[in-house]
Amino acid sequence: MKNNNTGIILKPTNLYAIAVVSKYLVLALLALILAIIFFNGLIFVSLGFTAYMWYKFLSIISINYIISEETIVVRTGILSRTFNSLELYRVKDYVTKQSVIMRIFNVMTITLITMDETNPILKIEGIPFSNIDETIRGLVQQNRRNNRIFETI
Repeated sequence: MKNNNTGIILKPTNLYAIAVVSKYLVLALLALILAIIFFNGLIFVSLGFTAYMWYKFLSIISINYIISEETIVVRTGILSRTFNSLELYRVKDYVTKQSVIMRIFNVMTITLITMDETNPILKIEGIPFSNIDETIRGLVQQNRRNNRIFETI
């Protein structure tokens, strides 16, 4: 977690990215073993799984979650970039999740349930475990007060 002039920058950890792509590694190795045994075109399947695994790994580690005082911007992409912005006053609720494996590697996922039409659910996945959920909660409360947004029952 970095804090700079634009806000807090969060990135998924490399261990999280490796855990996500490990299933493709198993498939690539299985295809390679079958290709060696049967001497057929499965070598290309293995290479395909390996290429996809590297693409997925690079796409995960290139994600940036930029949390400023008023917005959360999710920056994705390896060669071309996509910026998805969420106004903090639109956040209705959040869930912090840590599975057993995530606890071992000290990472977490925060799911934000929002009133945003284009992105009603925003997952901030694989970030280092911290109290960032409380920071987001405080910023949401502050933005709701500043923009005079009140929930009615």
